[in-house]
Amino acid sequence: MTLAEGDAGRTGAAALRERADLIDKRAAHTPQPIGDRLRANADKLRTYADEHDRTRFTRQEIPA
Repeated sequence: MTLAEGDAGRTGAAALRERADLIDKRAAHTPQPIGDRLRANADKLRTYADEHDRTRFTRQEIPA
């Protein structure tokens, strides 16, 4: 499943975290070197999601 195929209500940071969780589940059933890379990728996605949460603009914050 791709991010675009996921729940339409999940966008941005939530979608990144959902994808990271899926990757972690796959990593648990993958040999170590590849599993380590998958876990590192999931950690990166969570970092991107955290950054998005810190720097996003809401409608109230955007000047007219």
